[in-house]
Amino acid sequence: DALLARGLAKARRDDFPMLLWRVPAQATSLCLAALERGIESDFVRQMIRAQKLAPPPAAGPVWPWPVRVLTLGGFDLELDDVPYRPARKAQDRPLDLLKLLAVHDSAQAGRLSKPHAALLLWPDADEGNALKSLDMAIGRLRKLLGREDAVQVSDGRLTLAPALVWVDLRALHGALGQLRSAPTPAALDAVLSLYRGPLLDGDDEAPWLLGPRR
Repeated sequence: DALLARGLAKARRDDFPMLLWRVPAQATSLCLAALERGIESDFVRQMIRAQKLAPPPAAGPVWPWPVRVLTLGGFDLELDDVPYRPARKAQDRPLDLLKLLAVHDSAQAGRLSKPHAALLLWPDADEGNALKSLDMAIGRLRKLLGREDAVQVSDGRLTLAPALVWVDLRALHGALGQLRSAPTPAALDAVLSLYRGPLLDGDDEAPWLLGPRR
């Protein structure tokens, strides 16, 4: 840790965020290790953004994700580490779509088909109008997140880009899997650190939420 701290401190003083840029895998590993240890965190985030480093599989909430979605204990959205606070009343449907995708992705149920998503969000509309409303919500959500590629559509199915969007519920499912396979105190701590409370606590009892909450 001392060697890592000295090396990063020197790179910061030299204003050199391109440290190890020729070997991105090593740069990514170094950045993750530094963030997990709280070493030169601001400069490391600068490195990640300057080099456009993709998060490794083990990256958790300390990584500077472009989009971070919190669903446990209530809903929160962070964009580039800044809490999302709309300047005026936000339209509900783009955020409802984000919540639906966050919950569905985290359940590892496969990508959500557009007709299914439209039915869940507009159960009283006919399929044609529901799909039109869904396409409009997708465009508005991409604009809200500031990333066209954050919401991916392929073969008529929807998903949140795993390299751009971190979801606490997805991380919780992963931590629970680790706890089942290796029930250690560290694995238990990981689960407890992620669980802030009931799923989307405070949201209306939308029919599609009942199953995931159970």
